[in-house]
Amino acid sequence: MTSRSLAAAALLVLGAASAQAQAPTFRVLGGLTSSKVTVDGEGISITLDSRTGFAAGLSARFPLSAMLGLEIDGMYAQKGFKISDGEDSAELKLGYLEIPVLLNYELGGSSTRPFLLGGATASIKAGCDVVATSGGVSASADCEEITDGEQNALDLGLTVGGGVAFNRFSVQARYTVGMSEIFDDNDDSVTSKNRALFLLAGFSF
Repeated sequence: MTSRSLAAAALLVLGAASAQAQAPTFRVLGGLTSSKVTVDGEGISITLDSRTGFAAGLSARFPLSAMLGLEIDGMYAQKGFKISDGEDSAELKLGYLEIPVLLNYELGGSSTRPFLLGGATASIKAGCDVVATSGGVSASADCEEITDGEQNALDLGLTVGGGVAFNRFSVQARYTVGMSEIFDDNDDSVTSKNRALFLLAGFSF
């Protein structure tokens, strides 16, 4: 084999190794959400009781350097709030298709790797219902039937979090602060916004 052929083969091997090193990592995500809604305006600021739901979806991490990566997720997530007074209660059930775009920074290169997350999340409307219970009797309705305005189609938010990855498994906690109003009711004096804590487990493939 000539030196030129050896050089060409070496370049092919290095190129393949580089491509493999830069290949994205995919994983399944799933877990619980604990969400609240904050109401501000006209001299009041209220945080309503939290609602527990679930989140599930897929994640892709694209390496930018040895420790830094760009993570793009696609998940369905339940949000909302609940209020109760004795035997009476009401629950706002919000559903969103979440698309977080995050920087993922891994701390260390061993099999156990702590990591930090931060970035923006776009939440696309996927459902809105209200369930009320009084005297043991429950009833539900679509939000548009009982509110002055409809659920906004898009909620933009900021997300921070962290976790630990070990081999193919990972666990993490992330918190998303919604920056957009939940409902489009043409009333700028009072705003309602989402707050949500995610506790997620992941499996890479």
